[in-house]
Amino acid sequence: MVSFEKFISLFKGDARQFLVLTRHFFNLFFQNDLVAFEEQMKQRLIAVLALLVVLGGHISNSILFKYLFVPDNGISWQEKGFFISFFMIVLGFITVLEWDVIFPDARDYSNLIGLPVKIRTFFSSKFASFLLFIALFSAGVNLMATFVFPYYLSRYRSLSVVFLLRFGLVHFLSCFLANVFMFFFCIFLQGILMVVLSQSLFKKVSLIFRFILLVAFVFLMFFHLLTSVTWLPHEISSFEELKESNSTFIYAYPPMWFVGIYEKLLGN
Repeated sequence: MVSFEKFISLFKGDARQFLVLTRHFFNLFFQNDLVAFEEQMKQRLIAVLALLVVLGGHISNSILFKYLFVPDNGISWQEKGFFISFFMIVLGFITVLEWDVIFPDARDYSNLIGLPVKIRTFFSSKFASFLLFIALFSAGVNLMATFVFPYYLSRYRSLSVVFLLRFGLVHFLSCFLANVFMFFFCIFLQGILMVVLSQSLFKKVSLIFRFILLVAFVFLMFFHLLTSVTWLPHEISSFEELKESNSTFIYAYPPMWFVGIYEKLLGN
């Protein structure tokens, strides 16, 4: 039988490996042929996060400003749907850009095969790096939005500080879950290609498929940004029209699933 002290030492060893590998896989998201140095990686990360913070704050303020003058009579789910939609698209675009570092490659295999690293530790640390990346993205996007949404909308439900904090937490959690879905959906698409295609064919098809996805995401982001500035009332009202007509699209549109979670957690 293994002594308690040996068991603890083994656990500590696995924990150290898990933390080191998680950090390694997480850093890979910010290292590529364009940015290969750690200092550049940090500067790049700070710049991207700052952009996401400003973008999240701007869009949330733009779509919710009317609620300073018009009460929220159960219609703000449309603005929530718009906000979640846009940043799911942004994360989809970023995930496709990071396509090459999502799955372990031959370099990871050759570097780690000679080390006493358990398969369980390897894959759990890879999964943890995914969640850490999504959490970082969600935190950047919602750093301001988590305060903007409760500021505009919570007053119509309650003036309690507790409800205000609950609203902010629900907002972040709903957006985080939406981002988790989008990230792993993109991974799922890549995984399907890897399974059904040979390695040589996968490299060729993957480039084409990746290009198509990037173009689609750029188009959708541009459309949403243009909408947030000019055509927003029409864009928002279209959600209500789809709901009133009982369109199947609104049930099949993934961002609306997380709007449903959002409203449910708020008690609506």
